[in-house]
Amino acid sequence: MLMLIISLSFSLVLFPNVAGLKWGKIDIKLNNGDTYYIERYEEANIPLTLTYIPYYVAYYPIWAEIKIIDKPSWISVTNEEACFLLYPKSEKTITVTFKMIAGKIGSDAEGKVTLLVTGRILTRHLFREIEPAKVEITVKYKLNPPVINIVYPKDNATVKGVVVIRGKVIGEEVNSVEIKIDDGNWKEVKGNAYWEYVLDTRKLDNGIHVVKARIFDGVDYSTTSIRINVKNKNTLATSWPLYFIIPTVSIIIIALIRKIKR
Repeated sequence: MLMLIISLSFSLVLFPNVAGLKWGKIDIKLNNGDTYYIERYEEANIPLTLTYIPYYVAYYPIWAEIKIIDKPSWISVTNEEACFLLYPKSEKTITVTFKMIAGKIGSDAEGKVTLLVTGRILTRHLFREIEPAKVEITVKYKLNPPVINIVYPKDNATVKGVVVIRGKVIGEEVNSVEIKIDDGNWKEVKGNAYWEYVLDTRKLDNGIHVVKARIFDGVDYSTTSIRINVKNKNTLATSWPLYFIIPTVSIIIIALIRKIKR
């Protein structure tokens, strides 16, 4: 065995460019399976365990590099070390990060990332070819839409007169914020991350009403709602008996005037 190693070493020194002779190979292992989910505005960290397995003399480490062969257009791929050392028969874990690129992405988006790990011998007099390792990772988009909240008034609050409805949005890239009362039309409101809408409750009947708010980020709608109890005094919308009383009183007065004239 010793003679074989010595022979190979002399052959590599004397004939460093022998075609087809590979010094070793790189093994790659995905620690948590080959499918990863990435949430909106979030990132996924994928640990890769790499091992350099030499075929002959196990003395020399190699320089290794992770190359991106293919990826979906809606994510970016980065790794914590551009180039690193792999020692013979020793494992090294490298974290590769997938991050969603801001844009319009459907809730069922799915793609594959192909990575190639290449290596080369450090010693210049030795044959440099190392068998690379390739891995294919499935990336699925996990729906995580922005969230809209109504912070004032509180749900089931009693209100009257002019009320400023306030809310906030948790998320990014919100195209519009809209509000509607009961079954009315959606109306765009002022603001984005923090928004408000002025509501004149005197134009509503007394009683329970539903306030709905929604946001649109270019892909999905997110909606929330609260109930308010309107209690106004002497408003046109709530004093419906006047519609009966005023005409009745007018008729009585006219009748009395006519009677007096006779």
